[in-house]
Amino acid sequence: ATGKLVVLASLMLQLVTCGGTYPIQTEPQLLQSLSPYLPMTWSVNALRMLFTGGADERVLYAVIVLVAFLAGSLLISSLRATQMRTWNLTRLHPVLTVG
Repeated sequence: ATGKLVVLASLMLQLVTCGGTYPIQTEPQLLQSLSPYLPMTWSVNALRMLFTGGADERVLYAVIVLVAFLAGSLLISSLRATQMRTWNLTRLHPVLTVG
């Protein structure tokens, strides 16, 4: 449940800061500073450049950044899956709670 909440909050933050719905200049300074560190910003900017016919090195840079986000996400997921594959006594016999 915690992971789903974090993913949902991250999605809402990305929808606000990507500049796809409202211009990023109308957002508070905190959200403007977070914008370059979220993947949806890069995808929206790349699609905007492709739609307007301005396919240049900025699109390639956005694709490289998105691939880096993908590689980082896959690395984190793989590490967590490896940790979850290891069984210990508490995972075999979880503590029972009533309520």
